Parts: sequence; C-alpha cells; structure tokens
Amino acid sequence: MGAERDRERERAETERAKARRAENDAEIARQSAREARQADEVRLALLVDTLDGAVTGLRRELALGGGTGPRPADMVRGATAAQGTVGRVEDPAALDRLLALPAVHMVVDGYNVTKTGYPELPLSDQRDRLVHQMAVLAARTGAEVTVVFDGAGVVAVPSAAPRGVRVLFSDPGVLADDVIRALVTAEPEGRPVVVVTSDRAVADSVRRRGAHPVPSAVLLARLVRV
Repeated sequence: MGAERDRERERAETERAKARRAENDAEIARQSAREARQADEVRLALLVDTLDGAVTGLRRELALGGGTGPRPADMVRGATAAQGTVGRVEDPAALDRLLALPAVHMVVDGYNVTKTGYPELPLSDQRDRLVHQMAVLAARTGAEVTVVFDGAGVVAVPSAAPRGVRVLFSDPGVLADDVIRALVTAEPEGRPVVVVTSDRAVADSVRRRGAHPVPSAVLLARLVRV
C-alpha cells in the first residue's frame, strides 16, 4: 500500500514538472514573439517615414500641389519650428534594418572606419580591405555604397573600384568630411542615407540633414559576417 502511494506521488511530481516546463517554454515563445513584433514595428516605422519623405520630396521636385505648400502658421516670424531627430544606430541588427530600406545610400568615412578596425595596416591595405568588404555587403544588401577617403598623401588614386562600390578621394585642400556632407546634401529629401563615421562633428551635421549616422564600430561588427 505504501509503495503504491509512493508511485502516485512520483507520478504527480512528474506531471507537475512537465507542467512547469511547458509553462516556461510558453513564456519563452511569448517573449520571442514580442521581440520579433518590436523589430517589425521599428522596420515598419522606418519604411513609413522613408516613403512619406520620398513623396514629399518628389512633390517638391515636380512642383506639384496637393496641399504640401506652406501654411499661414509656417510664415509667422519670431519663432523657430522644432526639427525631428534621427535615432541612433548602435548595433549591426539596427544597421541591417536601415540597409533593407528601399533605395538606401550608405556613405562611409573610409579612414575613420579603417583606423578604428585595423590601424596597424598600411593605408593602401586599409583601403583595399574596406572597399572589398563593402563590395560584398553591397552585393548582399542592394544598397548604394560610397566610400570616401581623404586624398591628402595619396600618391596615385586607384583607377577602378570593385563592382557596386563608389570610391571617392577628396581633392587637394578639401576634407573628406566636407565631401561626406556634400553627398548627404545632394540627396533628395526623403531618400534614406546612412553615414558611417565615429567623428562626432560629422555625425551631428549629417543627422541635422536627415541622415542616419552609424558608428564605425557598428559597421565593423557587421562586416565580420560578410
């Protein structure tokens, strides 16, 4: 009789353990679903903002109406409207979401990235390594990629670059930082632009122009997977 009760207790404990495991598995599944939903919401928000900006930019370029012109409240003097800010990109997953946006253009501060990632290499080797890695990333993401290097001290500018990557060297007396700013300014309003640099002044200035600044370390972490 006592042995039978012991077996019943063991069976009951086994069932309780199974129930606890099932509950834990269900909670893990719910958490994974919440995280996936949050990631989708972030990407959707970026896409909606991009499309909205693209439509506005296209209307402006084509001089279309449709109620997009200034309103009386926009003409009031003595006050400055608050400007929207672009969020920070702090990890490779966030960078991947940006690179998945339609018609995205990624502008890379070349030496800022290479001197962060592999400063021990000669400058020519730094350039070659980065440019070829960017070519692979461009092929995988479909993003337009422009890498900008400071032209000072470059004896001979390479005549060709890997397919899918535009490589620019700043002219004598021109800083690569200013070339990057000019590239961002040249883009139509609404087009997603990603600027990879850890130079705070450059990052702040392109953010004010609507671009998404990304620290060099984030790109380097992403390039590990190419």
